[in-house]
Amino acid sequence: MKDEKSGSRTGGGALPRILEAPLVPREALDPDALKVIHRLRNFGYQAYLVGGCVRDLLLGRPPKDFDIATSARPKEIKKLFRNSRIIGRRFKLAHLFFGEKILEVSTFRKTPVGVEDTDEGDLLIQQDNVFGTAEEDARRRDFTVNGLFYDTQRHAVIDWVQGLGDLKARRIRTIGDPMRRFREDPVRILRAVKFTTRLGFEVDPEGWEAMKKVAPDLSRAAPPRILEEIFRLLRSANALGAFQMLRQVGALKVILPTLAEWLDRVSPAERDRFWRHLEALDTVISSHPEEPSNGFVLSALFLEPSESRRLAGEDSMEAISGLLDPFAQWCRLSRRDRASVKRLCGAQRRFTEKKRRFRVRTFLSMSYFPEALKLFHLRCLALGTGWDVYRRWQERLAEESRGEEDRLPPAREVPPKKEKKDAGKPAPAPVASSTPGEGVKKKKKARKGRKRRDGKTLDVEPASSGGEEPKAAGVKKGTRKEKKDARTSRPQAKKDTRKKKRSRRDPKETMCPPEGRCRIPSEEERDIPPAVKVRPEKTRPESPGEEPSWGDW
Repeated sequence: MKDEKSGSRTGGGALPRILEAPLVPREALDPDALKVIHRLRNFGYQAYLVGGCVRDLLLGRPPKDFDIATSARPKEIKKLFRNSRIIGRRFKLAHLFFGEKILEVSTFRKTPVGVEDTDEGDLLIQQDNVFGTAEEDARRRDFTVNGLFYDTQRHAVIDWVQGLGDLKARRIRTIGDPMRRFREDPVRILRAVKFTTRLGFEVDPEGWEAMKKVAPDLSRAAPPRILEEIFRLLRSANALGAFQMLRQVGALKVILPTLAEWLDRVSPAERDRFWRHLEALDTVISSHPEEPSNGFVLSALFLEPSESRRLAGEDSMEAISGLLDPFAQWCRLSRRDRASVKRLCGAQRRFTEKKRRFRVRTFLSMSYFPEALKLFHLRCLALGTGWDVYRRWQERLAEESRGEEDRLPPAREVPPKKEKKDAGKPAPAPVASSTPGEGVKKKKKARKGRKRRDGKTLDVEPASSGGEEPKAAGVKKGTRKEKKDARTSRPQAKKDTRKKKRSRRDPKETMCPPEGRCRIPSEEERDIPPAVKVRPEKTRPESPGEEPSWGDW
């Protein structure tokens, strides 16, 4: 590597230390990030890779994500990239979507005016949308190892904050005064713990003392940010060292007061079992590639304290609720994750206890059973006992899954379609009909006669194709018994319950004569306008005393 260093000062700051890094392979860089940087530079903006991806590339670790810093403003970024979205309330930045991958593009910023000039009062940053240069953006960041920029065009690392020296010494050091940096954003205490345990670095002694003094200010930080950092610590496969550091600094009693209080008053044996559970969680996460759920990692954190309180005589749900609810209300844990923690911790006693009304098949069919069994496996790893019980439940789960497959109905086989054999059958004879409608069987219901006022009955001509003469009025059709026999002997036609749609066409065009052929009206008939009676217009009286005449109506 070629190191270029300049000690002259321009604009109140030293020139950056530029380190040519040909050892960083091109294949290790994200192709989409390179496209974004190339497009920003084509439009005249500065753009660099920045943050943890540069640190991991220099350490030989695969970067988790690639962040980009640029001189373009958020609205300008949105105009250049249609797949972008501006997010953030405290400071705005752009997210670029490439399928499931998200690239974070932020604008160069600087420390707000007035904050860097005061040492007294409240230093908590409420707004961070003051834009600046690349050097000012590097100097406003939290730690030196995160203030490195990578120029993809020159293949060089740009260092304004002496981060390369701290990276070589494996040291976590704040940029500037550590007391000021932690007071500006107390969440940086959790970030320092995360980087120290993940990278295997050490915290600068001056920074360690500042972390102890500023730890109570974590209560003023945004709860969702603290919850996000706690999940990252639990999923980092270094949860044991991270939570031990948080307890030594004094941050655990601020963010998890119920857990810190339990650790202070229990015996060393119970405290040792708690740390074993976190060590087992690190083992499970490092050996399984899939990311565990929020409920699972929180259950691993609260499992041993809840079991300890349950064995002391408390109810199972009351024990976990007393530990979880204060933390969930403060950091706004979702109801789904809260209910998941309570279900998983409450289900652990069912693996070992035997009750008369307990149904194994019902417990196996629960949606949370596989995750509860994983948590029981974690407990077996932590305590070193209960493996025979775990294997027995695994066998029951396998038997139940095989039983469900056996209980499934067999697949229905569709018989092949039979081919029609029309070769030996004679063709049907054509039906000769002189008039349309002849030869078609029609079923019509006989209509009943109407009674006149004098008591006689008028018979209606039945529907027939022969045109029989109507019967004379007053002639009886037959007795009631004959009518009943006639009704029961013939098949009853189904009533048409559907409503007939009214035709919007001219009724003259839809009329058909009784002969069966539709008569098409002539052009003269079509031109005849319909006779419409025109009503006189209503006239409003000119004066209150004068009323309109309604005689024409």
